[in-house]
Amino acid sequence: MIKLPIRHPQTQELFAYWSSLKPGNGKAPFWSDFSPAKIVKLLPNILVMEVKETTLPIRLFGTGLVETLGRDATGQDYYDFVPIEMHAEQREHMGKVVSTPACAVSYSKLIVEREGKEIGLLSESIHMPMSGDDSRITRIVSMNSIIGEGGQSYVVDIEGRTKEDLILERFLLPA
Repeated sequence: MIKLPIRHPQTQELFAYWSSLKPGNGKAPFWSDFSPAKIVKLLPNILVMEVKETTLPIRLFGTGLVETLGRDATGQDYYDFVPIEMHAEQREHMGKVVSTPACAVSYSKLIVEREGKEIGLLSESIHMPMSGDDSRITRIVSMNSIIGEGGQSYVVDIEGRTKEDLILERFLLPA
């Protein structure tokens, strides 16, 4: 098994499930093999995006994500949540998930408002391609987990930081 830079136990569990579905030969698992019933406890932090030519419409946005971000993003474009100055980089990154295909693990800071103050949460994200019956990537299953030391969420005041500071690191692994 590949040793990944995955820190959060739930992210590890979702990756293990996705890996168990892989048909092999560098191809992504089939969406038809994905069973939410096998990962029920992870569903609150999962989002599913449909792969379109220039957009990634969000088809499922878990209740845990709604709670963390304070809004439901179902039906919206994933890129609408990316700062405009980072669109090109993020499109290239997600394009690699689709075209390689590859599983991407990244760490970034999410800006959320809590008690009238903007704060940053350290988020571990995983993006896993899923193919349709024709083996073309049609969906991306993602999970965002808030991580920190000793099981506590890593929360930091982001005052004075630029949006360029928000993406911390990325890893891209072949399917």
